[in-house]
Amino acid sequence: MSYKALYRTYRPQTFDDVVGQQHVKKTIKNAVMAKRHAHAYLFSGPRGTGKTSIAKIFAKAINCAHSSDGEPCNDCNTCISITNNDHQDVLEIDAASNNGVDEIRSIRDKVKYAPVECKYKVYIIDEVHMLTTSAFNALLKTLEEPPSHAVFILATTEPHKIPKTIISRCQRFDFKAISEADMIDRMEFIAKEIGIQYQMEALEYIANIAEGGMRDSLGILDQAISFSEDKISIESVIDIVGGIQRKQLEALFNFIQSNEPKQAIELYHQLLKEGKESTRLVHEMLFYLRDALVFDTHDFHHIEHEMIFDMINAIDRSMQSMRHSVNTSVHVEVLIIKLVNLMSEPKKTKSTSIENNSSPDRHDEELKRLYKELETMKISIERITSNPSPKPNLQSKSKNNNIKKPYSQEKLFEILKEAQKEQLNRLTAEWPHIIETFHSKSESGLATLLHKSSPVAASPTKVVIKFEQDIHCEIVNKDDQKRRFIEQHISEVLGREVVMIGVPDSEWLNARQRYIDIYIKNNNDHSTDEKKTEKSPHEEIINIVGEDNVKFVD
Repeated sequence: MSYKALYRTYRPQTFDDVVGQQHVKKTIKNAVMAKRHAHAYLFSGPRGTGKTSIAKIFAKAINCAHSSDGEPCNDCNTCISITNNDHQDVLEIDAASNNGVDEIRSIRDKVKYAPVECKYKVYIIDEVHMLTTSAFNALLKTLEEPPSHAVFILATTEPHKIPKTIISRCQRFDFKAISEADMIDRMEFIAKEIGIQYQMEALEYIANIAEGGMRDSLGILDQAISFSEDKISIESVIDIVGGIQRKQLEALFNFIQSNEPKQAIELYHQLLKEGKESTRLVHEMLFYLRDALVFDTHDFHHIEHEMIFDMINAIDRSMQSMRHSVNTSVHVEVLIIKLVNLMSEPKKTKSTSIENNSSPDRHDEELKRLYKELETMKISIERITSNPSPKPNLQSKSKNNNIKKPYSQEKLFEILKEAQKEQLNRLTAEWPHIIETFHSKSESGLATLLHKSSPVAASPTKVVIKFEQDIHCEIVNKDDQKRRFIEQHISEVLGREVVMIGVPDSEWLNARQRYIDIYIKNNNDHSTDEKKTEKSPHEEIINIVGEDNVKFVD
């Protein structure tokens, strides 16, 4: 008999064998025992978390003549044939390669016929989000009026791509990432069954990099068993997955702490020559600092937690930038230099903090400096009170505010002048659908850019989109091709041509306030007669962005 991979050899055959997913197992077992199972299920969750395994166990449980406590017997002909994937009443379909409307129509035509051997016909459609729109429409009719002998189980890793009309007709179960403790227990059981020795540290490392996927962890374990002769070691696992040795990370951070960026970058290039990936290195650096923060390791015992927080934030920002870059090595080099600069700041170390606290002379100097600043502020306030400042110059303000901003303030103000609450309300209502069109057209990159964005102002021909991430805003505003593509989709949904401008979340409130100060308040101060006829600043800004999106503070 040919060799079978570990994840196939040790695939769960009963609900109790499945690792994790207690909420799913308990609900489905109770439904089987009470004979009250639904006609359609949707299993969604990360890869390798047991979706297809539970689907097959469920198919056996409802068709097994000797089922006990909701579990299949796994000894009868029905259970054995379903396990071997050769039962004619249980069909497992890969939607990635059978995603057309013809395949779904074939299922729709055959489902009306009674099962040949079992009580129920079970259709397991894996990666169902890969179906085309026409295929979903063909499936919808079957889910609306299913025959009593048919059960559909849809499995997906991307439920947001499935039409809501399909989801609403299914019982949905969200599978969770499997905990590291559960994965380690399962790998220990398998290693003992095989009879191979292992280092606990190696199993912990595998569970960590598997990121909640049991199948991934067993795949790495399978490689480690083949690579190791008699014992699974942490070194062999790191070599297999292209990870970074602990001593290499220690050396890298020693160079960073010692203010030696050249040596740190040289070590990084050495790791690249060894076949290590830049993304893996940055990932390992993040977890190294996490361990230093949580366990207070000796490597950073003299470093303030505030410093470690800053370093983690710098690494996290680099990881976000690397997702949209083709040259990740430059980002890592820049990150190393940033970390060296952070470590060179004396205010972040414990020793310096103690020195500052124990020096009375420095206390006196600091107090003198603060008193001086306070006096300067008082003088400035008196000048402002006695000499009211002239009206702000729009041209000079715009000039200053555009410095290093990822958007044009002048263009933003032009849109705000023409903005209408009705236009914003309509765009806000359509925004989830607009983002969904990028998913349906396989434009996942643009969907990622717009994932945490929202419209904040709109006119009949122009819109303002707020981005949570500054880098996403900058990409959209500077990349004409991406911006035109987004504008095209917005125009198609709204039924009219529009142009857009992005504004960072961190800048939006300030920009809106500047618009109020420059345009609305100045216009209202122009004459007494105009004050009576024009709207107040509060009314004007409510008209632009909507009453629900504004909160005034006295």
